[in-house]
Amino acid sequence: MINAYRAGIPGNGKAFPEGSKIVKIEWARTPNPASPYAVQVPGALKSVSFIEKDSKRFPDTSGWGYAQFLYDAASDTFKPYGSDASFGKKVCYECHTRVKAQDYIFTKYPRR
Repeated sequence: MINAYRAGIPGNGKAFPEGSKIVKIEWARTPNPASPYAVQVPGALKSVSFIEKDSKRFPDTSGWGYAQFLYDAASDTFKPYGSDASFGKKVCYECHTRVKAQDYIFTKYPRR
């Protein structure tokens, strides 16, 4: 995925290659108490999300498969977000169609 970003995908009009994967770790933002000015740092873990490009496994969602797991701090476990296997298609993919021109991926690779 990183090599694809470095090659200019999706900004160059090309799609991400098969096997591309993204993991998103979502934390609650919290102020850094050691900083003399406003700096936000990760606080409590909220969720972990996965996206994988596999056109054979996920033909109904333009080749992308989605999964999200919510973190439960009380039990120190992850629980699937969504009630059934169609969740990725109904919720995740529906939202990702907003960025169809970016091969359904919101995240852009920043220039270094």
